[in-house]
Amino acid sequence: PAWYPPFEKASGEAVWRKTVSIPPSWNGQILQLGLGRIKAFDTVFVNGTELGSTGPSVKDAWNQPRRY
Repeated sequence: PAWYPPFEKASGEAVWRKTVSIPPSWNGQILQLGLGRIKAFDTVFVNGTELGSTGPSVKDAWNQPRRY
């Protein structure tokens, strides 16, 4: 992505990992993960469980904001 220069002209698979702390007061709430637009396809996992994906069957996938 343009915001991360080493990947600006990259092509292929990339993996990002992020550790987050969820406050106990959010327990039982419905949460949404917003990733913005991603240049290609994606699959998102949380704790090893697939949360969502946007693949080749999605029209203009490159321009669709990701909300899972």
